[in-house]
Amino acid sequence: MPNAQVARRLAAVELMTKAASVSAVVTYHESPETIRRVLDGLLQQDYALEQIVIVDNGSRQGLDHLASTRARVSAIRLPAGTGLSRARNVGLAKVESEFALVLDDDIYLAPDCLNRMMAAALETGASAVCPRIVFHPEDAVIQCDGASIHFAGMLALDNKDASISGMPGSRHRCGAFIGACVLFNRQLLTGLGGFDEDYYFYFEDLELSYRLRAHGHEIWCEPNGVVFHDRGRGTPELSFRGQGRYPAQRAYFNLRHRWMTMLLHYQVRTLAALLPALALYDLASLTECIRRGFLAQWFEAARSVLRMLPQVQTKRARWQAERTVADREILSGGPLPFATGLLEGRTAARVAHLLGALMQLNWNLTR
Repeated sequence: MPNAQVARRLAAVELMTKAASVSAVVTYHESPETIRRVLDGLLQQDYALEQIVIVDNGSRQGLDHLASTRARVSAIRLPAGTGLSRARNVGLAKVESEFALVLDDDIYLAPDCLNRMMAAALETGASAVCPRIVFHPEDAVIQCDGASIHFAGMLALDNKDASISGMPGSRHRCGAFIGACVLFNRQLLTGLGGFDEDYYFYFEDLELSYRLRAHGHEIWCEPNGVVFHDRGRGTPELSFRGQGRYPAQRAYFNLRHRWMTMLLHYQVRTLAALLPALALYDLASLTECIRRGFLAQWFEAARSVLRMLPQVQTKRARWQAERTVADREILSGGPLPFATGLLEGRTAARVAHLLGALMQLNWNLTR
């Protein structure tokens, strides 16, 4: 065995003697071509996992046969239509370790990834640690090194689409994470209610990042812990890979959950101060929905939020009463974050740039 590998394994053993246990929760849906590789990656980690729980979110074929062939692996099958947040919470309830690695069914961990992420959690006291996520099969382009929460109500990915070659790998605090792969202090997470199950798909990571930050908890990124995100096909009718038609259902969830997050977490003075920028963004969003044929999704998202206002108000009262950190310490400015391939042509890019500049002016004045 090479000296570097021996040293790496000895470091992992030393860390495990000091650390609490860690388990993995994998959410799965109709991805038989990737789930085996995900499990192999988890079982080959230098840092041993106590449990691996696969939560099958309504797939046509169950995973009992796959789980039964691997030690420490179990499967839970949920009905079709169970939301992503609910599936993750079910998995978290089935593990008893102090830490939980939550990941999707298309994330492959490098062998030393969990060891590095656990070291980051223990040395910083972070409540959540995210890895460097690299697109696969290229393995050369960074999806993100953590994220920040843009004041417009979206995640801005750090080092998005940057080349991995020569990119610094220093551990750092970040404002948020994406839900593809995150290591949590499980007990703290469950104490805060876990993932918000009103978020069926998308923005559940933004909402949880906001909640953690508002309660004074830190999020760190460990870029030396690397995972590979298989571009694949993603979730049908929801995933967008930068080409082709933007899915209508994804547009609906993005609209609905962005509004819900701001209603849940933005302080009143924040909403008042940023009203011009937010109104401008929503006017542009409505115009774009009309252009793309998503007007029905826009109205349905608005109706859904209005129907949920009593429930949102109840949760908002709790989160606002418990928060210890103001919005000014959580929100960030900068260019508007758009998915790669969303803006079609130079005209759309110029309009988006102008929109972002006007909104940034409001942000600068507010700050």
